[in-house]
Amino acid sequence: MITRGLALILALSATASAEWYTVKGIRGYNRIEVTSNEGTADKEAIVLRIRNLDRVEFIEPSRRQVWLGGSEPREFLAQTLIGQVVWIDQIEVIDGENVASVYPSYERVLQVAMRQRMVGRYTLTPEIKKKLVHVYKRMLYEFENSRPVEKKYDDEGNEIFQKKAYENPYTKGLFLYDSLDWFKGIGQFLPLPVQDMYTEWLMDYLTATGNNAHDLEIKIYDMRQRHGLYRDFLIEE
Repeated sequence: MITRGLALILALSATASAEWYTVKGIRGYNRIEVTSNEGTADKEAIVLRIRNLDRVEFIEPSRRQVWLGGSEPREFLAQTLIGQVVWIDQIEVIDGENVASVYPSYERVLQVAMRQRMVGRYTLTPEIKKKLVHVYKRMLYEFENSRPVEKKYDDEGNEIFQKKAYENPYTKGLFLYDSLDWFKGIGQFLPLPVQDMYTEWLMDYLTATGNNAHDLEIKIYDMRQRHGLYRDFLIEE
């Protein structure tokens, strides 16, 4: 027996028509439940797999990044589509499954993407925020109360670094500035354990001297240079 929803899909497939639908639910990271906006009568919801959102099993080995199954992609899809009116095209039945291309508004996608980036699962914890504020205030203190180190250059115009940053309060402040600037642009979007480790290093660096300060400078600098694995290596949390 053909349900009203399947009958609608088959009819649309035959005419290759496209229309507006309202997203009523999320069934997975690439499946949604929708109702047609055509007409005013009660409509049966249908489930569609989104053709233009790759299935993991269809990803080519050469692809660098893919959507993975799990809570984060599903949550992102829900925030983007739930309750939204979307344009659906190229509806067809493939191996008994309703498949279509889904097009939400560009503004909505951008809005959700930015919210995920700024306040999504990488939201700063109160503890990390507190540590960052402390480091920031110490940096300002060093700038205000320390004397800059005169820069020296070789014959080719390259700056000569005669001391490590920790050996002078002002250069220590500059090192903190570069470290906070990196965290603002990149570090805050890394997984929470990495954020916590990095900010703990900064806190230790504030009072460290000698070999301890030297080792921390190396660790902090190396993290700023080598962060891609932490960002791209997706694990269950």
